[in-house]
Amino acid sequence: MPALPNSKAQVISFRCILKTQLGELICSSFNREVWSDEPTQNTGRLPALTRGLRNLQTGEKRCIAVPADQAYGLYDKSLVLEVSRSKFANQGRLEIGQEVIVETQSGEQRPFRVTGLTGKRVTLDGNHPLAGQDLIFDIEATEVRDATSEEITRELGRAGEMSLAHPKWGLLH
Repeated sequence: MPALPNSKAQVISFRCILKTQLGELICSSFNREVWSDEPTQNTGRLPALTRGLRNLQTGEKRCIAVPADQAYGLYDKSLVLEVSRSKFANQGRLEIGQEVIVETQSGEQRPFRVTGLTGKRVTLDGNHPLAGQDLIFDIEATEVRDATSEEITRELGRAGEMSLAHPKWGLLH
């Protein structure tokens, strides 16, 4: 879906400190040329964060709260599986935190994290690592400019190429 005609799409570069609602640091990053209003809905980005970036100005600091259900979804206990280690015989030694690709009952391949190891069993978690977490994005804009009509046209043309999924974990919303 195109951006609303009256909205001003911006391209923003910013520093970001990502924390849980309880203040636990998750990561810090520098992001270049992020859109404040997406020309399409199929970007794989967090819509609540994208909305929070609207009308940002160079040098401005902003705290954007994104509830779990608008970030990576609520934690889904049905995505925690316990399976036989024999299913991973070709993977070598498994370790806690390791990512493995599992084919679901529907035939979809998706990443799971190893969260438990016992003698002959492996516990896997298919939730995004940030599922169930209310997130706080502390943003400092380092550069803000209006998107050009050429950039908007190019992004609209790429809409068919964009994915709703993060390359590793996929977005749940």
